[in-house]
Amino acid sequence: PTGTVYDILRKAEFFKEFRVSFDKKRKGKQES
Repeated sequence: PTGTVYDILRKAEFFKEFRVSFDKKRKGKQES
């Protein structure tokens, strides 16, 4: 189970990073 939990946390971290960069791109498009 430990490996599974670690894997989920890692995926959540990656998804968070992806959303942050996506929000930045969207905001940049709205500004211009």
